[in-house]
Amino acid sequence: MAIRYLIDSSAAIKYLNNTLPASSLLFLDAELDKEVNLSIVTKVEILA
Repeated sequence: MAIRYLIDSSAAIKYLNNTLPASSLLFLDAELDKEVNLSIVTKVEILA
């Protein structure tokens, strides 16, 4: 069974703003290529 991650809104916003540390950006880039899991709350916070 593959490991799945739920992306937090603060991590998603920092990723979109390119303000995460380089190692975190590389990790999220690799994970986002596989599958994205966002809660409805995160989606609302990002789109608001």
